[in-house]
Amino acid sequence: MALATGDADAALPLLRRERVLWERLGARYDTARCAVLLGRTLRALGDEQSAVTELSVARRTFAE
Repeated sequence: MALATGDADAALPLLRRERVLWERLGARYDTARCAVLLGRTLRALGDEQSAVTELSVARRTFAE
């Protein structure tokens, strides 16, 4: 919700926590979806390098 309302600063820690939870559950698809959202959030915050890293991880996971 925070990202959808344009609050990338608030979204970042929430998405990082959510990704860890999905990883612990072994839910690869949901983990990849979080990586996409993290990439979008990081891009909105101006961290292009980290955004590309997250999006690349998501792309590889979706391709598996």
